[in-house]
Formats: sequence, structure tokens, C-alpha cells
Amino acid sequence: ADIYFAEDIYTLPFVTLIAKLRGAKAYYESRELYAFLGGLRKRKYVQALIKSIEKFFINRVDLVIATGEMDSEFLEDYYHIKNTIVLRNLPVYKKPEKVVNLREHLGIGKDQLILLYQGVLLEGRGISIILKAMVDLPEFVLVILGEGEKRHTFIESAKQLGVLNRVHFLGSYDQKELKNYTAAADIGLALIENISKSYYYALPNKLFEYIMAGVPVLCSNLPQMKEVVEKYKIGESVDLSEDANLISALKRWYDDKELLINYKDNCLKASEELNWQLEFDRVKSKLLQND
Repeated sequence: ADIYFAEDIYTLPFVTLIAKLRGAKAYYESRELYAFLGGLRKRKYVQALIKSIEKFFINRVDLVIATGEMDSEFLEDYYHIKNTIVLRNLPVYKKPEKVVNLREHLGIGKDQLILLYQGVLLEGRGISIILKAMVDLPEFVLVILGEGEKRHTFIESAKQLGVLNRVHFLGSYDQKELKNYTAAADIGLALIENISKSYYYALPNKLFEYIMAGVPVLCSNLPQMKEVVEKYKIGESVDLSEDANLISALKRWYDDKELLINYKDNCLKASEELNWQLEFDRVKSKLLQND
């Protein structure tokens, strides 16, 4: 039978109806826990509407594709379904070909380490936290790749904190070009805050993009990110409830360059497993032969 994919909650009703009318299968790609997005936590009516729509249609699709084991378990428990499969958002196995020399481009000293945040500039992504920490981290420079509604807020915050000279907002790049910037960093940040269930279960693309580029990861101690970081020994997780935890971890990494080298080596090894080719092969038969 033909398969129709609903790529998110917004296409789920339409795709499900069309698939049913045409006698085809409907697959729902639950890329987020849409009813529990951080940006909706203060918009209870919108949350309730999304929950009701998702509840109605998720029980009428043939397969639900989740991006993490805990997302899958949550959806099965919350909506009383059993037809989920995990397909993580991993990058294609391909190494950077022309790494951008950010030190030369941005005038960064050889004795400074480059911290990288890549992704959308929104509340809850840990950007405010790292900007505040930069006050106590003169040996670091922060590079931010991405756009978003909070960009100007974060620029103003960096100004007020007196760290804008060590924080570079470079905008966004397409996926092909992005990895050449990612690989230029010393440490990749995934400091997602626990402001919603969706964020609590976060397993963002950027985590795996850092790994593919051979960049050690410092993430918040949320369960799915922490599990990957600890399993593959490609960095560390920190408790963001105290600013001192983040600052002390980064200072320790700065003082122990051998530790960073080990994490980098482990990233390169982990990337041989954490890539789209292997991930898709793992679930291909179930995706294409679901009855």
C-alpha cells in the first residue's frame, strides 16, 4: 500500500484524512512533543487544542515515528498507543571538507577556546545562561550560529553583560555549509532548559551534528542527551540549576586539554555509529513493511 507521511502536528489531520480516503497508510512523524512545547507552556488553550487534535488523529495512523526512546514511551503512555517506532534525527555520515578558520575570521586568540551554540535562538535553549556565564569565562569566545525571535534580545543581553566583544552572532547557514563552521569549534553547547516536557525529553539535532564534526559536547543533564553523552564519552552533562556548575566544568576543560582531545577522539568513533545511514537501515524494514 502507498504510505503518506505527516511531517508534523500541523499536517497530521490533512494527511491522515487523505490516506484513509485513498486506502493508503498514514505515518505520523512526531518530531516534538507538540502539545508540550516550551513556547506553548503559557498558552493553555492552544495546548489543549493541540492535545485534542493529536489525540484524535494519532489513534488513526498506522505508525508513529518518534525521535527518541523516551519520546516513544511518553506517547505510548499518554495516548494509549503501541504503534511507535524510534528514528532519531541523525546526520548523514559525512565529514567536513573545508573547515572555516574561525580564529582567523573572528580574530580569536590561540589561547582562547571556542564555544559553539547552533540552532534556533529561542527561550529555553540555554543561551541566556551561557551569556551570563561568559562574564566569568574570559578564556572563552562564544559563536552563535542560527536565527530566531530572541536574537536581538540576546545581543542586547550580551551588551549589558559586557561580553559582546567575545560573543559572535554569525546568522544561519545551510546544512551543507554548516558542518564546516561546526567543526571549527572546540566545544559544542546543548544547554536546553527543563521548561516543558518537550524540552525535558530533548534529543536535538545539534547534539549529533557536534559529534559528527568531532566537537566535544557540554549539555544540560536532561535524560536523553545525558545518556548519549555518557554512553559514548563524548563530553559531559551539567546541572544548570547553579551557574557555578557550568562555569567550573568549562574551566576544568580549559585546564585539561588532554580531556578535550579524548572527547574529540570519542566523537569521531561515535559518529561511525550515530549516523543516518545506520539509523535508517535499523528501521527500514519496519517502516516499509508495516502491516
